[in-house]
Amino acid sequence: MRQWTLAAAGAALLGWGCASEYRPCVSHTDCGSGLVCTEAFVCQPPAPEGAEQCVSARQGLGLASINVDQGQFRGDVGPFRGMGDQACDMAGFDDGDHLLVNTVIPTTRGPAMTIFRLRDGLIRQDLVPGRSVTFNGDTDAVVHGCADWTASNWGFDIPSDQVTVTVDEARNGDWIYRYTAHFPSGVDAVYGTYGAHTITGTFQVQRPN
Repeated sequence: MRQWTLAAAGAALLGWGCASEYRPCVSHTDCGSGLVCTEAFVCQPPAPEGAEQCVSARQGLGLASINVDQGQFRGDVGPFRGMGDQACDMAGFDDGDHLLVNTVIPTTRGPAMTIFRLRDGLIRQDLVPGRSVTFNGDTDAVVHGCADWTASNWGFDIPSDQVTVTVDEARNGDWIYRYTAHFPSGVDAVYGTYGAHTITGTFQVQRPN
């Protein structure tokens, strides 16, 4: 299975995001040897027959890992529309400063991923079971939507500008996080113009001690 790392994450996890740049194209003749022009009009290596639809979510998260499961999300990632499925891989991290949960799902166009980040993580006093908080900007909470995976890189990612997070308690005492992330419209040099969109998702975290 191929693996990915968070772009500019660093040991202290100070950077967030997942995108790499690729050369735009209109047809295969615009790309060099061994590359094809994809549906997103970008030059990339062709997917091998039987290529995996999932990639690892476990790299770049540091040592403070936590148990996460029951992940899923659906919605749009910039120009990549109509995604939605159960997680094929997940990984979580919490060091008391940030909760970070990566959720990868399979799609017909390859894997897609969300990166959910919450400042103060599981120790936040305003987000406990039964509470819901809306965050504007990316200071306290942000969701990155990532798509167009190839050659160990994400071709496109976008950060949310608003996230509503709700926490519930599962029957076994674990915490269930539900989020709705809003993303602004924009223009990308490679992928062109895309409208405002949302992603809704959920994941379960082992009950904090």
